[in-house]
Amino acid sequence: MSEINVTVVPEDFVIQPCTLETLLPRAAVYVKEYLKSVSPQSVRELLTRRVEQLGKLKISSPDNLKLEDPPDRDVREYLEKHLENREWAATNHVAALIEVAQIIAKNMGETIEPETIRNNDRVKELTHGSWANAYSVVPTVQMLLEKEIPKSNRKMSK
Repeated sequence: MSEINVTVVPEDFVIQPCTLETLLPRAAVYVKEYLKSVSPQSVRELLTRRVEQLGKLKISSPDNLKLEDPPDRDVREYLEKHLENREWAATNHVAALIEVAQIIAKNMGETIEPETIRNNDRVKELTHGSWANAYSVVPTVQMLLEKEIPKSNRKMSK
């Protein structure tokens, strides 16, 4: 497992009175600064888009918070699909990504062992058991591919 990053919350963020409507834009500013250090770039870009969405929202209660991107899809996956179906879908997503990665890697002069991806702790958690989710596992696989076969991963991301 990776180490936990600790971020100090700025004093003005805690002291200033705020409502939910003012909190999200202020939080977005601080989170965007943190995101500059996130790697790889594909994850940084995804998180930055989500934070920008939060910063633009005008909401008065958490019930009004709705993101029109993967987080909704990820949550619906847990709410609407049975565990067995989620495990099957997540395992097949990983298998498909690995198959495509191997084909592209061969053409790019790179190699990848499927077990490198499948045996990763986070991939195992997101393909088997209560955390199984076909959509949530994809960014993890992409990060592993970026580390193992960067040229091929960039080609796949286009």
